Amino acid sequence: MTDAILHGFLSALVGWVWAGVLPNNPTPLAPWHDLLMRLEVNHPMIAKPLGACAYCFSGQLSLWTAVYQYGWPCTAHSFAFLAVTTATSITVAYFLSKWQ
Repeated sequence: MTDAILHGFLSALVGWVWAGVLPNNPTPLAPWHDLLMRLEVNHPMIAKPLGACAYCFSGQLSLWTAVYQYGWPCTAHSFAFLAVTTATSITVAYFLSKWQ
């Protein structure tokens, strides 16, 4: 489970930077942020996992990168790994956003 916690922590860092730090600074990703903000008005359920929300993006990032790295869960242990990874990334992203 140490791998799950580390994977979740790293995903939270990436998600926090992607959704919290990059939009406030002039970067090449500014047009993507503008698109997400326009999309969030009418379709927030699509925009948030794509980067408009640090928690949503961190959770999606950790879930799908863990699935890619370790495979789709076929056992209880694999499912627990994905759950711990995703929960850790959302929790760490929450605390990082409060710290900012």
